[in-house]
Order: sequence, then C-alpha cells, then structure tokens
Amino acid sequence: GAKATIEMTASLDQQERTIENHCMSLLMRQQPVARDLRTISTALKMVTDLQRIGDQAANIAEIALLLADGKKTDVPEDIATMSRQAGLMVHQAIAAYADRDENTAHAVVNLDDVVDELFVKVKNELTERIVHQEDHSGRAVDLIIIAKYLERIGDHAENVLGYALQMKEDKRKFSDKALKNLKELSQAVYKIYDLACEHFSNPSEELYRVIYDLEADIDKMVDKMRA
Repeated sequence: GAKATIEMTASLDQQERTIENHCMSLLMRQQPVARDLRTISTALKMVTDLQRIGDQAANIAEIALLLADGKKTDVPEDIATMSRQAGLMVHQAIAAYADRDENTAHAVVNLDDVVDELFVKVKNELTERIVHQEDHSGRAVDLIIIAKYLERIGDHAENVLGYALQMKEDKRKFSDKALKNLKELSQAVYKIYDLACEHFSNPSEELYRVIYDLEADIDKMVDKMRA
C-alpha cells in the first residue's frame, strides 16, 4: 500500500522532469517569439504546481497510514473541513484556466483565506494538546503536518489560478491539444488528492491499489504530452 503511494509520487516527479525537458527542447529548437515563450513558461509552472499537489496528497496518504497503525487519534474536525475546501480549490482552479470563469477565480481566492484560517485553528488546537499531554505528541505533530500539507495544496491551487488569470490578461491561450493534456493531468492529480483524503478518513489497501493503477495512466499521459 504505502509502496504504491511512494511509486505514485515518483511517477509525478518524473512527469514534471519530462515536461520540463520537453519545454526546454522546444525553446532551443524552435526559438519561439516572446509571446510563445511566455505561454511555454506558464505551462511549465502550472505543471509544476499540479505535480506538487500530487506530492502533498501522497504525503498525506503516507502519514495517514502510519496513524492508522497505532491507537485511535482524535482528529480535529477542522482538518476534514480543510481537506474539503482545499480539494474544492484544486477543482475550481482547474476550471479557471479551462473555462476562464471570473466567478470561479474569486471563489478560489476566498477559499484560500478560509483554508489559511483553518490551518491556524488546527495548529493551535494540536499545540495545546502537546503542551497539556492530552495526546501522544508524535501523533499530534503528524496531524499538524497533514494540515500544513492541506494549506500548501491550497497555495498551489491559487498559483494555478494566477497563471490562468495572467494568460487571460495577456490574451494568450493554450492550444486545444495542450489544454486537453493539461486537463487530463489535472484529473489525475486531483483524483490522487481525493483518494488520499478518502484514505485518511478510512484507511484501505484497496485505495492504494487504485492509486497504483492510476500511476500507469499517468505514464501514458506523459508519453502523450511528450509527443
């Protein structure tokens, strides 16, 4: 189970490197004009942030597996709320660059404020537990780390939104093929996120098998993007 999650993370890392190499190859071979250069740069940054979301989701799943191995831990309700809100941010940030929806863009910014505030609440609550020894300190720290990962996922989603808005302001667009590939990558990344959150609520080896199968799908996407 945990091995499959680690392999999934390695796959996303490799995907990022492959796309970066492809972008650099385009720059050297085709010497694009400044406008195209900005579009390639934006695509590279967007892919990097999407990859980071996958990394953080895999990290959450790995820690959740460790937590499930020991005694039951009282999980702050705000962590579950954070996971829902951060996940919504990821979905809506993708919609912002795919559909160029201004309302969606504003919703993402507002959600980021909510996620940041929830992180502070969770951190303070768990810190109090540690100070008063109300819980095993190591497990409380693990929960703080998970909350921090959720906050970072929100940050990466907001970054993706920023790239989308900059593209709109510059009146630049991805080609239909590039947009299709980015959407496929996005679907895979927030599927991993959803699985990680589901596993956190109800640890299951079956979920890890699904993640393992998803790794093969991502490898196929990398080949398509390279072509």
